Amino acid sequence: MNIQLYWISALTYAAIIGMILLSNLSIRKISNNIEKSFNQMAIWVLFFCLQDAVWGLCDAGIIKSDGIFFLSSSIFHISTVVTTFFWLKYVLEYLGDRVKHKRLYLLLDTIVISFQIVLIVINIFSTTIFRIEDGKYVTGFLRPFAFVNQYIVYLAIGVTTLFFVLKKETKGNSQYRSVFFFTLAPILLGVCQLLFPNAPFYSLGYFLGFFIIHLFVVTKDREDYFNKEKQLQKIIELNNELANKQKEIDEQFEILQSMSGTYDYINLLNFKTSVATRFDVKDSEEDVFDINTDPHTALNKRIINDVTAADYNRFWDFTNLSTLDERMKGKSHISAEFACENNEWIQTMYVRIGGDINSSIGRVAYALRNITMDKKHSGDMSRRK
Repeated sequence: MNIQLYWISALTYAAIIGMILLSNLSIRKISNNIEKSFNQMAIWVLFFCLQDAVWGLCDAGIIKSDGIFFLSSSIFHISTVVTTFFWLKYVLEYLGDRVKHKRLYLLLDTIVISFQIVLIVINIFSTTIFRIEDGKYVTGFLRPFAFVNQYIVYLAIGVTTLFFVLKKETKGNSQYRSVFFFTLAPILLGVCQLLFPNAPFYSLGYFLGFFIIHLFVVTKDREDYFNKEKQLQKIIELNNELANKQKEIDEQFEILQSMSGTYDYINLLNFKTSVATRFDVKDSEEDVFDINTDPHTALNKRIINDVTAADYNRFWDFTNLSTLDERMKGKSHISAEFACENNEWIQTMYVRIGGDINSSIGRVAYALRNITMDKKHSGDMSRRK
């Protein structure tokens, strides 16, 4: 393999992971431990690929510094095991309560990381894992043990996830298979790294594992999360709508209840329905209404027999529903008084029920009462000419 392809490949993996992470920034944050663990793991995988690219630049002789090469190699060996910690943490969070003694898993991984750090510290003073000679990476006798450390963790993760994959009663089997292959990728490609040390198989293993889990698990879980959130939002909106309807009904009831003690008759109209089925019936020879379904018109047909001739047309104009919406613009109610035969007076009123006074009326109460006594008390019994 061309030695230049090592750092180019590692840098390419890092670029792809970086683009995926940037695209995730446009997604609203999901505040749960699984998502947080995935983001932590993804950031560390990105770091691993970047430092692996630096190692490749040193190995290719583009960075000509044995000190940087040694530091990069030390970071490489530490980051391989640190990555397992975030890898393991994500898997444990994903499996949830199905895995017992999570802290024990993480403690064992911490011991592995500590052991690796000890090996690196010793390597500074005596070649145990690697050394740098004239810009070349030379392996030490303990190098295989340094690589075995993370395999122990990966195998533990793999066996744990495989156990749940094989359980037929476990729901979401396909998800666990993806988690299993996510764990398997760095193990298999890590073996290739031992066989071909000049190839970036470690970066490739972490990249493939990250890509598998992002494509087949995280993306699907996010989609399910947002679908559930949309359903929940619809339920909330429906509840709010029902609450508003209930509030409107309560307000209507309060208005009608307050009016019931004053007015002799109250008829609650759904204006939009009423105006679509009614028209001016004052000159109609036939009843164009059903008394059971059109109490507004039926009542007016009875009242008009008592209204004086002088107020006849004015009464029909006031009770004409086709012009009511325009007449009530900007008003909560309108009323009018009409003289009747036998020296009696009636008052009719339309009261807006709910809604903005500047908008079209939806529901309106039609109220009527005899105000003859009120007129007598006020001394105003004059009839209209």
